[in-house]
Amino acid sequence: MIRSFALLALALLAAGCAGNIRPTGYLDDYGKLGETDTRKVFTHLVEEQDDSLDGYYLTREQLRKLEKKGEPVPQAEADGVDLDSAQPVLFVVDKPVWRASTRLKQEDEEKVLFTIRERFYRYLLRQYPHPVRVRYAWVPEDSATEGYRVVTLESAVTDVKKGNGWLRYLVGYGAGTTILQMEGRLLDGTGDTTVISEFAIREDHAGYPNGFFNPTVLSAGYCLRYGAEQAIERLTEEFRDTIPAATPAPHDPVVASRGGE
Repeated sequence: MIRSFALLALALLAAGCAGNIRPTGYLDDYGKLGETDTRKVFTHLVEEQDDSLDGYYLTREQLRKLEKKGEPVPQAEADGVDLDSAQPVLFVVDKPVWRASTRLKQEDEEKVLFTIRERFYRYLLRQYPHPVRVRYAWVPEDSATEGYRVVTLESAVTDVKKGNGWLRYLVGYGAGTTILQMEGRLLDGTGDTTVISEFAIREDHAGYPNGFFNPTVLSAGYCLRYGAEQAIERLTEEFRDTIPAATPAPHDPVVASRGGE
């Protein structure tokens, strides 16, 4: 019984250890970051977004629900909106960087950064409907993205706590958790362009010990990759409410007209 209470206390301590965002200097003004929910996702919307077309671009899940209910799919033409002149979003996921003072082995850092970029790619596609597209780089000659509004996503690992691997492995229940803080910006266009939104998230994760059957949790890098994935899932949910799937007029001068799908 005493051991159970001790484990529970450790778990509760670990659950709240991520805490608030720690200013690292990556963003210009941390005072403008607002907490969006109880899970500590912080964002600052710089540019006011127009979501007038957003309702006409539905996710597959939304389409399935409409079909199941036998309800018609919203038609933009009925409201006088011309979808042919709308500009869908192309997300360009820039290569993330490691800016945390705490270092891991180079191989582990590269795995964490790879996970961040790949998960941003994957979860953006989950959150956004067709015809929104995601790329690792913007290629002007790509006819499939001609006419798209380019939104560049840049990110960095800015603070890391390795936790205690033996506590994660032997105790579990969130004990010895790792902490990863990630910060970034959404930019309108490519290169040095207008900042649409800034974000920061601090996520804790202890891997999955599975009752001593997973000694991999001894590795901080392994647990940090899970923390990064969990953070990105939450961030992309927030992006869906921040950046609309399409805009009614061109934003970026590098894209002028909508091309083929």
